[in-house]
Amino acid sequence: VNNSTSNQVPLLNVENLTREFISSESGKPLQVLRGLSLEVVRGESIAIVGSSGCGKSTLLNLIGTLDQPTSGTLTFDGRDLSQLNAEELALLRNCEMGFIFQSHHLLPQCSV
Repeated sequence: VNNSTSNQVPLLNVENLTREFISSESGKPLQVLRGLSLEVVRGESIAIVGSSGCGKSTLLNLIGTLDQPTSGTLTFDGRDLSQLNAEELALLRNCEMGFIFQSHHLLPQCSV
């Protein structure tokens, strides 16, 4: 964190985030994210980079409230996202977050 943002309240706070899936091959838990923590303050830009399959999309789906973590906390603008119901999460995504999906779904009736 640089000095200009170090004393600001984080817009996004991720603490000890873990996401597990059950392997379809072995039936055993597969940890995709383990103990991830980060803070992003308002106006700050970050980049999430890594090799294919390392958990970037999983992390974005968790931050975007499209999936639930196995453990850990996600706080957005002071609100614990695990405490919001489906309607509140939909309103948050609609009004306060922007999300561009990896597999874009273009509308055939609209021109570019």
